[in-house]
Amino acid sequence: KLPPPHVSQKRFVVGHTPQADGEILDLGHVVCIDTFCCGSGWLTALDVSGNGSWQADRGGHLRFRPED
Repeated sequence: KLPPPHVSQKRFVVGHTPQADGEILDLGHVVCIDTFCCGSGWLTALDVSGNGSWQADRGGHLRFRPED
């Protein structure tokens, strides 16, 4: 079950729920950056100031994704 928005209306960032497709799960009020690095996915860093995310895979490939 996904948590509802917090009473503060702040967005929070979590992990520990692997996204096997390697994509960030962004529901607006909650963002999951567990992008399955332990498997075949990506290690993800999120710029919480709104500039996007950076990812690296086990092969050393990098990608930057600007925030929409």
